[in-house]
Amino acid sequence: MSKSDVVVVIDDPALGCIPGDVHACLLAHDVESYLVSVADFVALPDTARRARVIVVGVSVRFDANLLDSLPNVRALVSAVIGVDAIDAVAAARRGIQVSNSAADEASESLAEATILLILASLYDLNRAQRLLALNAPRPPRPSAVMLKGRTVGLVGFGKTAQHVAKRLANWNVRILAYARSRPDTFSGVDFVSLRDLMVESDVISIHASLNPATEGLISRERLQMTKPGVVIINTARGKIVDEDALVELCESGHIAAIGFDVFAREPLPVESPMRAVPRAILTPHRLGHTVESFDALARATVGNVFDALRKGVSN
Repeated sequence: MSKSDVVVVIDDPALGCIPGDVHACLLAHDVESYLVSVADFVALPDTARRARVIVVGVSVRFDANLLDSLPNVRALVSAVIGVDAIDAVAAARRGIQVSNSAADEASESLAEATILLILASLYDLNRAQRLLALNAPRPPRPSAVMLKGRTVGLVGFGKTAQHVAKRLANWNVRILAYARSRPDTFSGVDFVSLRDLMVESDVISIHASLNPATEGLISRERLQMTKPGVVIINTARGKIVDEDALVELCESGHIAAIGFDVFAREPLPVESPMRAVPRAILTPHRLGHTVESFDALARATVGNVFDALRKGVSN
């Protein structure tokens, strides 16, 4: 490290305490670090222009134009698992390192949250809560169905999906997966085409990263392929799913239930028709956030900053 190694941490409110924890740790290690709000960073103060390393969140898009206005930056460190906010191609053209803060606790927490949504959707948890709130009598016939014996399809098979598959291994379910790349060895999972997964699954859980190839991947046509009574879960990215088609198929009864933690527009607009779907569990892109995952993401981010500084980003 040299005296010119300025680190700017964007205090993105979507990341909660992570930016502040990262900043405090860097200061404790004598790094010249500045915690800058999203609004202040967008105004491009002199501190931002001096930055060699920037810790980014999700609220500022680092496109080619913004990168051109940051002549000294040599590394962008995402404080979350994804790098959606960074134009990786533009960064590479400028010789800027890009890293994300993958942490096992983050993918494990999201896997647990995914299974929570699957079970809550199958067991119609929302309805059970409404019955109690209204002091209504028990219905003569239950609406809940067991997970046992079902086919669960995982769209994408990165770390989170792998953790889901491992946790479902003893639930007596058939697990299908669609992925452009797959691990060399992974028992208990059948890798199939996306079409076969959509047609055969009772529960479809989305775990793909968002990129030009996956945006709109779960299209109207593919949703229409699914079994009547299918359950759709999304803890990945909202833009992967055609939300308009999803709502229509929920309203027709073809899709039995949905559990979504992510949406095409976030926060989910008040007027969104998804809010009116009767058997929808909707959470504001935080269901997988745990104490353990936030602590691990902060540690991973700090590690990536130091790694960038050791590689000589000041050169």
